[in-house]
Amino acid sequence: AAAAAAAAAAVDRIEQLLSDSSKLECYLHMRHVTDILRDFETATLTYQELLGVLRPLQPRLYSISSSPLEHSPINSGVQATVAVVRYEACGKQRQGVCSSQVGERLQPGDHVPIFMSKNPDFRLPDDPTTPLIMVGPGTGLAPFRAFILQRLLQHELDAQQETRGSTAALGPMHLFFGCRRRDQDFLYGQQLQQWHDSGAITLHTAFSREISNKVYVQQRLKEAGETVWELLEAGGHFYVCGDAGSMAGAVEAALLGIIQQHQEQGTADSARLYLEGLAAAGRYQRDVWFS
Repeated sequence: AAAAAAAAAAVDRIEQLLSDSSKLECYLHMRHVTDILRDFETATLTYQELLGVLRPLQPRLYSISSSPLEHSPINSGVQATVAVVRYEACGKQRQGVCSSQVGERLQPGDHVPIFMSKNPDFRLPDDPTTPLIMVGPGTGLAPFRAFILQRLLQHELDAQQETRGSTAALGPMHLFFGCRRRDQDFLYGQQLQQWHDSGAITLHTAFSREISNKVYVQQRLKEAGETVWELLEAGGHFYVCGDAGSMAGAVEAALLGIIQQHQEQGTADSARLYLEGLAAAGRYQRDVWFS
């Protein structure tokens, strides 16, 4: 009798959720399949029945963070920048399926299946003198490390071979990087700082948890607004990589503000038209995702 009553209560709860889409969406938002099975433990599903209604695990896409021009015993092959995803949901600690597999379980020499996903709309301009403005907090830094490496190594190779254009200076490269703390998640921090100190790039950092008033990459972008405008007017390309949930929108809003501020008689509409023109010309490129 108790089991029958529990089953009836579960059915009633399911029917209530199915009758209200907002409640159902709220219930499902942070729950995994295992959470739902625990909530409705009176259900008697076989493995075949359960697997039959599950979607295949979606592939995870990671940007390449290396250059094919790198040649050394430790830098052979392709590199990716992966941070293990950790969060809490329904009172339980969770972690990312793929990121934890790559970051914590795989050992040197292990093999994993991969595939290449081309993105023709997110790449370096052909002209190495073109200015670059790159905004990539967290692991959004990955493709920009590859961009910078590719430019520097190609320039070095051209100089060694004395090819035409080898004496042309590289275009300015401004990198806006953000993370919580420089002593915890400043990815490639030493290398980035060395590039900055040598003049190869201009590094703008935002360490959001090191000061009482949190600062993010969009604030650093605003602070460098005059330089950003000058680089855009000089034919520069603007790139954004990272979280689509909040960062990408905030960066775009900051960029629109910079454009409007520096245009003659600039308005919100004229700034939007200018940005749309950049995008149409392939000079405003985004590689963003929802985490």
